[in-house]
Amino acid sequence: MSADLFAPEQQDDDEISTTGPSPFGEARFVVSSKGQRAIATIRAPDALVRGVATQYLDGEQPEPRAALVMDFDAKTISIFPQLIYFSDRLYGQKYRSIREIEIPLPEQSKMPTDHFGVVSIMREIPNGFIKDPSFGLGFVKEMRPLINSIEKINGVSCLIISERENTRVESNRFYLNMEEYLSLRNGMNRIARLHQAESLVERELMAHNASIHKARPDLFEFKERPYKPGTVFKLLGGTKTA
Repeated sequence: MSADLFAPEQQDDDEISTTGPSPFGEARFVVSSKGQRAIATIRAPDALVRGVATQYLDGEQPEPRAALVMDFDAKTISIFPQLIYFSDRLYGQKYRSIREIEIPLPEQSKMPTDHFGVVSIMREIPNGFIKDPSFGLGFVKEMRPLINSIEKINGVSCLIISERENTRVESNRFYLNMEEYLSLRNGMNRIARLHQAESLVERELMAHNASIHKARPDLFEFKERPYKPGTVFKLLGGTKTA
């Protein structure tokens, strides 16, 4: 990619919530084109940009930078995850060292000319990715361990997910086979659903004991979490053997 597409690299790494709408409004994609490449920047809400400029930048508004490069010759999308929230790092690099994630361009994609054209393409990319520009793109929080793992390899700045490549490291690129990515994503989703269900049980027990048991212990007994077979075994560090 051309160096003029990027802002200076940011080294810090914040975890950004993607659980609700921004109080400043929604961000939008702004599209330009260079030959068979469509380049989309994220334009943060005007109120957010003005607030950041006033609070941190002596009135100078931060400049958006490329968030997506859709290459219709190579049939790829390059994603450049960014920070879209109230901070002096607005539009800065989201992850510590991974600055680019390349994935296949969905089949039947058409060259976008506006925000809605980009949104249409983003809807078709694999699950596991943030598709809303208001949250700066990149991976959803359940997939964050993938970034954390890859960033343990010094010098890697680009993650390429491809159906044609085997999982390996070459120079500053980490290649991840698409089939392996999809398997990992499904596994992460299963783990997240399991923990959500277990968390709900824990919260219901805590609510019961702190409210109706506390007020009327004669009617509502103290509840404890049911014992699950293997719990002590796991706590003691046991593993299954063949």
